[in-house]
Amino acid sequence: MLAPPSKNTICVSDDEEGTMVRLEFTKMLDDITLFPGQIIAVRGTNSTGEELQVDRIYTAPPLPVTKVEIDTSKDIWFASGPYTAVDNCGYEHLCELLDKVVLEKPDILILAGPFIDRRNTYLNKPSFTMTYDDLLEDLLMKIKQKLVNTKTEVIIQPSSSRDLCVPPVFPSAPFQVNRKKLNSIKKDILFVPDPCVLRIEQKGIEIAVTSSEPIQGLSNLEFHRSANQENNDRFARLNSHLLTQQSLYPLEPTDVPSAMGDLLEVCRLTATPNIIFSPSKLVPSVQSVNGCVFVNSSSLAKGPTGNYVKISINMSAGELKPEESVADYSLVQIMRI
Repeated sequence: MLAPPSKNTICVSDDEEGTMVRLEFTKMLDDITLFPGQIIAVRGTNSTGEELQVDRIYTAPPLPVTKVEIDTSKDIWFASGPYTAVDNCGYEHLCELLDKVVLEKPDILILAGPFIDRRNTYLNKPSFTMTYDDLLEDLLMKIKQKLVNTKTEVIIQPSSSRDLCVPPVFPSAPFQVNRKKLNSIKKDILFVPDPCVLRIEQKGIEIAVTSSEPIQGLSNLEFHRSANQENNDRFARLNSHLLTQQSLYPLEPTDVPSAMGDLLEVCRLTATPNIIFSPSKLVPSVQSVNGCVFVNSSSLAKGPTGNYVKISINMSAGELKPEESVADYSLVQIMRI
């Protein structure tokens, strides 16, 4: 938790001058939740002309949840990198996951970065002689060859902050697969940017995926004051910021270089997704918040073991009723590798 808001806390107005006003919260009785880049409205008095004595904070309500209007029955698996131990490039964790995919044949496998992890110490050793692009190529070929006899659709997303095969800029473009040897891979694997929103069939489930760890950033930077000292709903609150800020990355600045225009445009939500995959180093969790299922799988390779997620969705009735969400028709399991 950060230190309480002080006279260094400012609100930037949405006007041509970008007017900044110091905020004072000592007289506010309600709960306070603040973080860098947050878009809010405040009510208060400015008797001195130098600071605003805030008595209430307003945030936008979450957008309506995406409507699901068709019969949807899908098994979706999700995993987040790294996919190998920090001191080797054996990728045993990834191989074990692919073996399980071959055995159980889920409909969709979503793999989020990092794949070629900049924190992997083995990549800096003299004994490692491959280029990062060659290593990525080998991994993609391994994924394709392993799953050749399955009908599993594979979706791959890079991590701009940790993948060595993409520029360290957020939002991140998809992996660029330009070599002729990999042309066939493009037909079998969908490469997506970070962040992205996917629609499973027309009028089906909407899934958002981001490798940028916004929940981890919010956990580090959020200030929250509440009468509830136990803070039991902390993870639900952190997840809810993505919905009330209507963005898959509501923090500013980001951990890697970015442009405010890109954050506002590319990360913007136009509706509340049915499912958001947002892996982080925090404890693996699954929560339903405002009709959206938030999934944090943590990483597949976390020491000798790791985690991935299975979601079985069975919506045989078709369109959701107003009081229902995808969570009511889903079995979500956090699995150990």
